[in-house]
Amino acid sequence: MTVNRRGFLQRSAAIAVAISQGIQAPTISSEVPAEADSSGNGRRDFDFFIGRWRVSAKRLQRHLIGEQTWEPVSGETRVLSILDGAGNLDQDQFRWAGQVYVGGMLRLYDARRDMWTTYGLDRDQGVVQAPQTGRFMGGRGEFFGDDQEDGHPIRVRHLYFNLSPRSCRWEQAFSVDGEKSWVTNWIIDFRRV
Repeated sequence: MTVNRRGFLQRSAAIAVAISQGIQAPTISSEVPAEADSSGNGRRDFDFFIGRWRVSAKRLQRHLIGEQTWEPVSGETRVLSILDGAGNLDQDQFRWAGQVYVGGMLRLYDARRDMWTTYGLDRDQGVVQAPQTGRFMGGRGEFFGDDQEDGHPIRVRHLYFNLSPRSCRWEQAFSVDGEKSWVTNWIIDFRRV
């Protein structure tokens, strides 16, 4: 099924406006995703992430050139459950190198495949970024997708791990060699506010 990008963007924008207007997130879950059960229902895998988080992070200044100069990043993330738990939307406000970045992530659950798909949202670019698809297994979320960096095709990996009701870690990595090797370029530690 082809996604109607215009409708998708309009819905995403409406949700983002709702968050900015102060809609309250539902009760925060103390559950952490465990091994997928035999029913194949991962719909609640992101419940642990609902709420407000303080962000302490670092990002590579330049992603694919072998540079190892990391920039410190700080900020806040706010995550709202949508679609009766079958989705969530976060709004991020991060600061680094004198800049303020406003973006977010839309996550949608596909019950037929028992998979989540995540879409990055960027205020300045005004686009929905390429999706990553995956699931949680053994308390760790792994999501993969295709994208481009500086005009070159890449594989993207997002990981969620060290999950607890009060904290978690997210990492982003790129691969240019068909997943033989990965370059981690974002590491975010979340602490519940």
